[in-house]
Amino acid sequence: MSDFEMLHRAIDHMADLIEGVPDRSWDDSTPCEEFTVRDLVDHLVGWIHIFEAATWETDAVRDPNHYLVNTGHAEAFRRAGHSAIEGLAEGGLDRRLRMVKASIPASMVRDMMTMEYPGHGWDLSVATGQAYPFEDDLVEAALEAAPRTIAPEYRGFGEGQFRPVVPTAPDAGIVERYVAFLGRDPAWRPPSRAAS
Repeated sequence: MSDFEMLHRAIDHMADLIEGVPDRSWDDSTPCEEFTVRDLVDHLVGWIHIFEAATWETDAVRDPNHYLVNTGHAEAFRRAGHSAIEGLAEGGLDRRLRMVKASIPASMVRDMMTMEYPGHGWDLSVATGQAYPFEDDLVEAALEAAPRTIAPEYRGFGEGQFRPVVPTAPDAGIVERYVAFLGRDPAWRPPSRAAS
């Protein structure tokens, strides 16, 4: 299965999770300390539009906050996501793409998308009580791509940085190892459910 086919599957899984957010959960916390569920969905919708604009090399706005939506989050994400992948495949990986403040290799955009959705998919699924839909091959691809995009200087406790890698047991599964690599605590649960 090609990278692009896998990305299409990841987009659909992420869109399904967004669509499944219960009404009661929008203001709940997530494993991303700076994000509520609503903030996380806004982040996902905003950035998928950035990826779409970049891969098609359009003049569309490169500010993720420009694309916030009040309704139809899943539909907006799914449409822009599939369009972004098509733009990436059609234009190819041997070029540079303009993101928000700088241009980066198209292959890095592919890697960013590959790692983004299995990671934030876990955040959203555990925060909202939904089953995690990403198959192991998508998580393995994300774990392979992540070290190429998360440089050591991007780790720390500043705004927008990844937290340090969380240690895991030798027998930890692929999902646990992946979210730990992203700096999440695999044991994280929403306060209301963790206490029960």
